[in-house]
This record gives sequence, C-alpha cells and structure tokens, in this order.
Amino acid sequence: MQRDLGMLPAASALADSLETQDARVQKTAEKWLGGITALFGLFSLTGVATGKDALLGLSQGHRWLVATFMLTAVGTAVYAIVMGYLAAYDWVRLIRLDQNDGQLIRFEQNKSGYAARTAGRLQHAVYAALGALSAITVMMLLVWFLPRVA
Repeated sequence: MQRDLGMLPAASALADSLETQDARVQKTAEKWLGGITALFGLFSLTGVATGKDALLGLSQGHRWLVATFMLTAVGTAVYAIVMGYLAAYDWVRLIRLDQNDGQLIRFEQNKSGYAARTAGRLQHAVYAALGALSAITVMMLLVWFLPRVA
C-alpha cells in the first residue's frame, strides 16, 4: 500500500492540536467568564445609581413592560454566567474508577467529549450574553422614551 507522505505534516499538526485543544478551549472560556461578569457588574451599578426615579410617571402597563425586559435581561445574564462557568470549569465532581471497567469507559468518553461540550457551552454563554445586553438596551430605551403620565 502506497501512502502520501505529503499528508504527514498535516497529520502531525492535527495531533499536536488535539493534545492542547482542551486547555485552549478552557482558557478561552475562563477569559470570557471574567469579561461577562465584569460587563454585567457595570450594568448593575448603573441600574442602582439611576433606578430610584427611573419609573416615575410611567403608567402601570409601561412599568410592567420595563419589568419584563429587566427580568429577561437578568435571566439571560444568569444563564450566560452559568454556562460560562461550566465552560471554564465544568462541574466539580469526584470520579471513582475502582468499581468496574464501565466507569473507566465512561470517564474516557466524558474526557474525549470535553472540548466539544465546552465549546458548546461557551457558545450558549455568548448568545445568552448578547440576548441579555439586547434586553438591557431595550429596557433602557423604554425608560428613556416612554411617555410620562402627568
């Protein structure tokens, strides 16, 4: 059987990449988690600073509309942070491999799927963060531009 030796560099690069992909994905998730928590922390501080009088003069229906977007923003922000945390650190759990071979097989399957699982969680965190920021933006625009009742 004749083999194409021109593929050897590509195969070697793939092997090197696979060895480090778990660490690279986890490092990316850790950086994202810090950024997203800082961003939502800033938004919460501005809310505390301006929130006291923000809804004065709004009708009850408009207050509920603002509250809906606020709750959406908080819920999606929490989801983004949880998914970012899971991407960065996974669930902490004790793994016992002394019981039977089935546990060892499950451990290997779990480890081999780590990068894909982490990347998926990170993607969920990014989309949820974008959703939370969108809801925060809509909420702020509603507070600024809804008509006030005299």
